[in-house]
Amino acid sequence: MTSARYSDTLVNKLMPAIQPKCRGLVSKRVLLLHNNAHPHTAAHTVDTLRTLKFEVLKQPPYSPDLAPFDFHLFGPMKKYLRGQKFADNNEVMEAVQSWLKAMPKSFF
Repeated sequence: MTSARYSDTLVNKLMPAIQPKCRGLVSKRVLLLHNNAHPHTAAHTVDTLRTLKFEVLKQPPYSPDLAPFDFHLFGPMKKYLRGQKFADNNEVMEAVQSWLKAMPKSFF
């Protein structure tokens, strides 16, 4: 299948699939955030997104601003939970909730 034919097929199938899920929103504006993988930046993909009038949000290859919880929240939480044994998910949730309650307001 040529890229132009593939693009037409995608346009004809994608919009009808999205519209029932986002009633009234597709006609206004669609924002798309995806990574910079080659299939996402290929010329036919970019052309298709332009045809669909999707706005692609720029994402740098690496930015700690995109996931601050990975650095600020989960590191200390992992340190707190390290070495503990839990019988089920409820015990894990209770441990996390008690840890969050013990954190000072300045942490958040």
